[in-house]
Amino acid sequence: MRDVKRLLHLPKAERRLLFEAAFIVLTVRIMLRWLTLGNVQRALAEISMGWRSHTPCAPERIAWAIRNAASSLADSNCLVQALAGQALLVRYGYESLLTIGVAKDGGDRFAAHAWVTREDEVVIGGGGTANYTALLNLGS
Repeated sequence: MRDVKRLLHLPKAERRLLFEAAFIVLTVRIMLRWLTLGNVQRALAEISMGWRSHTPCAPERIAWAIRNAASSLADSNCLVQALAGQALLVRYGYESLLTIGVAKDGGDRFAAHAWVTREDEVVIGGGGTANYTALLNLGS
């Protein structure tokens, strides 16, 4: 109930952005169950290009919306957040790079992580990305 009250007190533009983020996070989660990563990214690019916004929105606000939407929706891992974030960045006219990397987790196991950069700055999935070796870079 407290989350609903907070949502209702947000400015209209922020509520709209949160709904857009929730929609794209859910869309990505569903698509990843049925499609390959390449097909998901191509579909998201087509959706985002046809869904362009002429209203400005800062990349930091997009990242905020993705984090908040993902925290409310189960199974929204770093890959889901990175793909959704990249799609919203394209929607608002920003170019970005989605990176998937791996690192040793201290033992003999590997850990994987996905993040999105814009102009060499991590926008989504930051924190510790320097420890990962990039395996795949996907531009928007």
